Amino acid sequence: MRRWLSHNALWLLLPVIMSAIAGAVWTYAMFYVSAMILFLLLPTVVMFVYFNYALTPEAREVISPRQITISAKGLEIIFYDDGQQPAVTAVRHIEADLLTDLEISFGFVTFSTRERYRPVQIPLSSLPDGISVNDLYSLIAGQS
Repeated sequence: MRRWLSHNALWLLLPVIMSAIAGAVWTYAMFYVSAMILFLLLPTVVMFVYFNYALTPEAREVISPRQITISAKGLEIIFYDDGQQPAVTAVRHIEADLLTDLEISFGFVTFSTRERYRPVQIPLSSLPDGISVNDLYSLIAGQS
């Protein structure tokens, strides 16, 4: 979403700027129009962008309960439903050769992949017992 806003910020702010200029040149009522655009229309556009870009399945995966299996072949992430009786909702296989980089911050492990804009983010708390950070780095390096 941040990437989309950075590319389209000028188009979103253009009506506000034009209305403010018109208010300075012709009548002060245009200042009210620019304020209405700024506080009524732009939040609607931003929410539209949020619901279309930020709530993608990849974003949903970050907050779903999961079980992770790490092997020399790569990662296998099994996503569960949030209910009392856990049911498998999705399984995602990520081959080891697709993983390019690893970053650990704020309680998450973020794997960069060869697919553009598709990082894999895993909470440290969901890693299996016995898996250390060195094991994760060896997975990236291609060692077993």
